[in-house]
Amino acid sequence: MPDESPPLPELPSDDETSDDLVAYLDGELDESTSRIIESQIASDSQTRQKSDLLKKTYDLLDYLPKTEPSPTFASRTLTQLSLSAPAQPTAGAATLPATATSGYVIPPPPPTHRGRMLAIWCVILSIATALGYFGHLLARPHLEATDPSKRTSEQVRLLERLPLYLGVDDLDFARQLESAEFFGEVEFEGSRSNGLIDTLTSTELVRLENLFKSYPLSRQQQLRKLDEEISNESADRQVALLETLERYAIWLDRLPDSYRKEVLMAPAAFERLEAIRIIRSRLWREGLPASIRNRIQQAEISQRDTMINEIKQQDTRRRTTWELARREWANIRTDRRPWPFDDEGLTEQVNRFVDEKLRTRLSNAERIDLESMRKDLTMNADWFKWYLYGNTVFRLSELHPTLPEPISGKLIKSHMDLPAEFLQQLRRKSGPGRRQLVQHPSSGKWPDFAETVVKEASELKVPFPKDLVFGPSRLTEYTPPVRTFVETQLLSELTPKEKGELSKAESIWPDHSQKIMELARKHDLSVPGVTLPGAPSNWEKTYRTRPAKR
Repeated sequence: MPDESPPLPELPSDDETSDDLVAYLDGELDESTSRIIESQIASDSQTRQKSDLLKKTYDLLDYLPKTEPSPTFASRTLTQLSLSAPAQPTAGAATLPATATSGYVIPPPPPTHRGRMLAIWCVILSIATALGYFGHLLARPHLEATDPSKRTSEQVRLLERLPLYLGVDDLDFARQLESAEFFGEVEFEGSRSNGLIDTLTSTELVRLENLFKSYPLSRQQQLRKLDEEISNESADRQVALLETLERYAIWLDRLPDSYRKEVLMAPAAFERLEAIRIIRSRLWREGLPASIRNRIQQAEISQRDTMINEIKQQDTRRRTTWELARREWANIRTDRRPWPFDDEGLTEQVNRFVDEKLRTRLSNAERIDLESMRKDLTMNADWFKWYLYGNTVFRLSELHPTLPEPISGKLIKSHMDLPAEFLQQLRRKSGPGRRQLVQHPSSGKWPDFAETVVKEASELKVPFPKDLVFGPSRLTEYTPPVRTFVETQLLSELTPKEKGELSKAESIWPDHSQKIMELARKHDLSVPGVTLPGAPSNWEKTYRTRPAKR
């Protein structure tokens, strides 16, 4: 971009004539003295030249960039002026009435003509030095907005996902949205969006970029961190998180304005989750047939929650039934058990996994629903009942993933399992916007709570006690089935690069465990006691009611 500003004029000699010219141009001379200067300008070419140069100097001020002050500019500037202002006005200075609410500072007296000339040139030279730097900073956003080729892949990714991040605080908040009570339930084809995370046009990217820049800097940084953390998750976890955020974004978009404001204006993440929970329950009840609403209203208060949970489970089962019947009608007619229940050995392994690993992670409503399905299997179960059971097990295992447990030691599930001094340090450094660990939704669950503690301590820079073990991070610390699996199956499938990634994560929890899970899924392997028995691809192919985005 060419520089359109005029050339910097040469500095005129600092003599009495220059002082008078400055005063004349400032309009500070009396009428008789002004006439003398005007006469000199008209008759003397040297004086006229000095006058023209000074006018050009003043005109340079019009070419300075008009920067937009930061939100704290006014208060910060007034504070600095207050500190630098003299305690008493200098003799001869014009005094202004000071009030407690004015916020203004009494200025120092104007400089003499000779001092004014020096001050002007000092300001101009300082501005000329900084002009290139500030010009670059001011031009860069416009270059990025008008030239998409200058955006990095990370910037484009953030802009494409921006509609999904509305009302999302951080990765922990996104993970909590995955629970069944929020947006973890997999919706069927009829409720799909038009694809909020599909590739956008350049015009749409510019519009999103302008929206992003309109946010406060703190929110921009929060969004960058959220996008980076999601991108650091495994491919499968990214898919699951983005699908959950998509369902959340669609839900927000369809809300009445009053409900949407109630969610978005919540001051903290845990209050926003509570607002979402209340509004979802309210909308669900409003959508029930009048006869069912009346039945709930007439029931005893102590029985209403149980009745509502039963109705919700029936509604979920009914939607699942219709979807499966529509998609799998050809298989239903054959009345054969679907995989893996056509194999007695795999069936036993699945049931053992449900009893020993999955069941303890479920909510009461999920546990009741699962037990009801298992009871149906004992009474002349047909293909459909087995399929519905497999679909439910698969869905719940995705909603409640876990990590390999250590071979020994107490699992950290709540604040009561943490050393008192360590917990006190976390409490002292935790700000008002953070939810305390005592109240955290992950309390009582492993590895959920342990992961929350690690994240909190890392962000707050609280050192971990040396004897505090959150989970296994070396092969010797895993249970024998998992250790044997890694040594005899997983390592034989890995490439040198993948082995290096696993070795790099060693001694770091949960990174090492997460890497084992990620690589096992990548090579279509089941981790004993941690994931469903059988090849993950078979569960995907048989029971996923909607193809996952890749």
